[in-house]
Amino acid sequence: MVSPSKRRNLLVLWAVFASSALAAGYTDPKGRFALDAPEGWKVQAAPDGTSVVFVTADDVARMIVLPLEVPETASLGEVAAAYEHFLGQAAPNSRLKLEKEAQVRVAGLPAVRREYVVEEGGNAAGRVVTTFVKAGKLSLTLHTSARGAEFDKYAPTFTQCLGSLRLSSAAAAPEPTGDIQAKLDALEAAHRAGVLSAEEYARKRASLEAQVKPAAPQMDAATRQKLDALEAAHKAGVLTDEEFAQKKALILQSAAPQLDEATKKKLEALQAAHLAGILSDAEYERKRAELTGGAEQPARPAQPAAAPPIVTAKKGKVYRHAIGFSFWYPEGWAIREQEGFLQLTPPNPGQKDGSPTELYFVTGESVAGENITGPSDPRVAEYFDTQVRTLTPALQRVGGAEQVPMAKGSGAGLHWEAKGAAGDIVRAKAYVAIIGDNGVALVAIGLKERLDVRDAECRQMFASFGFGEGEKDAALVGNWHLTSTSALTNQSPFETDWSRARMAADRTSSLALRPDGTWTRRDSYHMLVGAGGTWLEDKNEKSTEGRWNTSNGMLYLMGKDDTWDEYKYQIRQASGGRQLVLVSAKNAQLWSEAR
Repeated sequence: MVSPSKRRNLLVLWAVFASSALAAGYTDPKGRFALDAPEGWKVQAAPDGTSVVFVTADDVARMIVLPLEVPETASLGEVAAAYEHFLGQAAPNSRLKLEKEAQVRVAGLPAVRREYVVEEGGNAAGRVVTTFVKAGKLSLTLHTSARGAEFDKYAPTFTQCLGSLRLSSAAAAPEPTGDIQAKLDALEAAHRAGVLSAEEYARKRASLEAQVKPAAPQMDAATRQKLDALEAAHKAGVLTDEEFAQKKALILQSAAPQLDEATKKKLEALQAAHLAGILSDAEYERKRAELTGGAEQPARPAQPAAAPPIVTAKKGKVYRHAIGFSFWYPEGWAIREQEGFLQLTPPNPGQKDGSPTELYFVTGESVAGENITGPSDPRVAEYFDTQVRTLTPALQRVGGAEQVPMAKGSGAGLHWEAKGAAGDIVRAKAYVAIIGDNGVALVAIGLKERLDVRDAECRQMFASFGFGEGEKDAALVGNWHLTSTSALTNQSPFETDWSRARMAADRTSSLALRPDGTWTRRDSYHMLVGAGGTWLEDKNEKSTEGRWNTSNGMLYLMGKDDTWDEYKYQIRQASGGRQLVLVSAKNAQLWSEAR
């Protein structure tokens, strides 16, 4: 299915569960950084915070973190050169042979990863992969190594450790914009080539870094989560630029610190001077930041926040992957980008003795040129079987490939089971789809009881893969109408006029399904409650819109507000015209075609 060099990505998925799980944490005594430590590994930390070493009990693999205060003008290349010089002095009988260098990101910052082969006496003795990252004056060298050919076995643990690195707000430096970063890269290249002296390089670099906008103050977790969800919806195309800007302004407005009257007047005067052309954009932003303490003060949107929906649909977020497909995932789940795959974490993940009992991943691999047109191709199942047997021979396939419905076509579900050391059933699942020239899979592995609880949500996420590219049943195109009326009356002779209350409520809904794949729904609710000659009235209206698809008798509605609804549908011919039956997990609805 894929070349051997690409198979490491999926091996990582299975190895994460088979290897020791991440549980304990390490925090730098100076408070500059923190990261997760592998459970069961020994931790050897210098009291002054100059180094920390994580090592396996058998001393086969280790990870060393070396924090160092360096000049702000120091480049990652200079940090790496100092590290190699240090290793040469510490191990004079060994030789590091650089095999590969790559530009990566760690903790949201640009970093350099170098892979070495350790040679002793002319023979390969092991592998070392070192990552260099720098934030302001703090540089971190993250050295990972293993003896002999054991490195691949511990690679998943190393990857998770690096992915868990967290820098303090004081250490984290503002990230340069694309144009400034490009200039910094060119400057460093010129310095390495000897075109610029160290003094010229330091002066020009300092000038460029001075143009970087200071980092905004830290947001609380709830605000950051809302902004992340909003940005995901915007990138997925479910929010227009205007809607995105308006909703972002609302979120920031609610989170922004309140300004005193004197500061507000100064800001108004500052804005007037800016509009009059007295202050340039740069001067205005600088003076505004001084007044607000760097906090972003968005303008109040012209429109009020939308009222809560009459019928609350399942909320979630939209993630768009770099290879071009997007998918919906439920509220409460979190996505973390790892090297070669996405790690999905459900709310309240299961743990036992400090180790996870359930893990979920999404991975993608190219199948271009291999003539694989669908997940039913036998090579797909053979590929996953090989990965499972390579890492965990005890897991055995259960049954054949299951057909799993999706917004576009169908996917395949593969299942494996084994009995764990404690007698529990361990299960692995892979939901696989072929989208264009890419094979995409949602992989779950853990205790059977935990995976069973999440199965419905996993299937829902998988069904949304490639949403927007699916089929549309032309028979559904049209305007549909739904009305429901309910009434209650207390006629007991033992009640008074005031306690003999009456209630009547009408709910009217219209649903327009268009040929271009867009939909609009309008709900109105009207209720009257009366007692003792006094009546109270309540009215509410709500409009929602989004895109729709159908597949295998299922209707999928994805809203611009990140809601996701799915129904089994059937069209009936009645004496009064066509009817649309929609059945969800909660209820059944009978819609009539509007005339």
